[in-house]
Amino acid sequence: MLRRGGLWGAAVLLFLVHAYRIYGTDVALIDDAFIFFRYAKHWAQGLGLVWNAGEPPVEGVSSLLYTALLALGIRLGLDVVVWATVLNLGLALLVLGLLGRCAARRFSPLPSWLPPLLLAAMPAFAFWTGTGMDTLLFTFLLTLSVMWVLDERWVWAGVGFALLSMARLDAVPLFLFTLLFVAAWQRDGRPLLRMGAGFLPLFLPFFLLRWHYFGWLLPNTYYAKTGGGWLALVEGARYVGAFLRQPRFWLLFLLAFVGGWRVRSWQVGYVGSVILLLLLRAVFAGGDWMPHFRLFVPLLPCLALLSALGVSVLFEGGRVPRGLGMGVVSGVLVVVLMGPSWQVLYRTPWRVWRPLRLVEPMHASQYAMGLALRAHVCPDDTIALIAAGAAAYLNDDHVIIDMLGLNDVHVAHSPPQVYKGRWDSGHVRLDVAYLLQRRPEWIQLDTHLFPSPEFHPRDWMPTQRLWQTEAIRRLYEVVPLRVEVPTDSPRPRVGYIFFLHRRDAPRCYK
Repeated sequence: MLRRGGLWGAAVLLFLVHAYRIYGTDVALIDDAFIFFRYAKHWAQGLGLVWNAGEPPVEGVSSLLYTALLALGIRLGLDVVVWATVLNLGLALLVLGLLGRCAARRFSPLPSWLPPLLLAAMPAFAFWTGTGMDTLLFTFLLTLSVMWVLDERWVWAGVGFALLSMARLDAVPLFLFTLLFVAAWQRDGRPLLRMGAGFLPLFLPFFLLRWHYFGWLLPNTYYAKTGGGWLALVEGARYVGAFLRQPRFWLLFLLAFVGGWRVRSWQVGYVGSVILLLLLRAVFAGGDWMPHFRLFVPLLPCLALLSALGVSVLFEGGRVPRGLGMGVVSGVLVVVLMGPSWQVLYRTPWRVWRPLRLVEPMHASQYAMGLALRAHVCPDDTIALIAAGAAAYLNDDHVIIDMLGLNDVHVAHSPPQVYKGRWDSGHVRLDVAYLLQRRPEWIQLDTHLFPSPEFHPRDWMPTQRLWQTEAIRRLYEVVPLRVEVPTDSPRPRVGYIFFLHRRDAPRCYK
């Protein structure tokens, strides 16, 4: 018992070191997390789920449930950044605990510590714990729902999938697949009725209320990111291919196949099917631009479970003592899985012994840009942003136009702007005529931090579309916004992010 407890402690310690020593600096907070924070702040203030105060509601977030949890924290007087960090840390630890419980109950004699240990060694799981996004909530609820299915707790499984679908609507196909899978295995209608009894009373009122409130069947983020047809599918397939090309994941999938081949049960088949569905989900989503394969974080617990099962069956009835063999293979797997983390530590070894802080200072260039922008805008200025995250959150007293359409209904339903035959998920909408009609005082021209105040248009769709419009160049002048990004050294990193300022509008500087 003591030995097993020590191994469990090693798994948790590895996760904490991984998440908050290796990836907890340079602010893991993703810029898009501040979109959640802006909506949660407005909701907590009684303004509703609105992007700009006084405007109609818009579903510009991918998870209403996560936004509600953030708004609850704000209502309780918590700082939203700290609360998001603590919430995601708790969800990550719960996922590790669920994996161990499942291993002990449904995959005996698989050691309960092995799947959490493998998951704790995965850089993507560690990184996305600290981003402030909804990824860990979806991962936790999916893991919980899968565990309840494996335990044959059908009503609770329905409840789990209802919460999962309330977190993200694209989880509904996962629930429908589960119904079909259970129907094929059970050949009995009672589990389906029980899952429906857990799912419908929660999800159906939620879906109808959000439809009535926002006026659209699906979230605004869906409309802003879709419409690419075959181009999006090709980009999604590329994204999946890039994930599967990594040798460490080859090894995990190989071990998962070995475990599934040796332990042929419906539980193993179901977990494997969930992994395949999440891979297909990424294809149809058109991929993703964010680091560490965000769309695949929810499948990592299932992959850790099956690959750990593969390690376990390798030493059944062999000449090598089972405990010794599993210990050696598990150690090698942890080292291999942490490959990207070793590279990070090689470049910046000081990460391990720097002062311990739960939430790091804001180093991100877009956050620094938001602070610099706040010092230049006049009180009634309207700001059009490409990176409508931290800059929008820090300038919450201004009307913000999201040029890419995640938070703008008109832009989200405009035709996609395919640039050079490539689908760039999340960056395919931009209506310049609509933008000119709204006449914002400030327009963000690029998101990149340039080293000098001389503007050279980057080969990127939003920048090129804006810069190539004659009316934009006639009505607006280029303004290099000097940005100071804090670093771990005494001197900040200084650069320039380019904006356009309307020529006939007054300039303010605080």
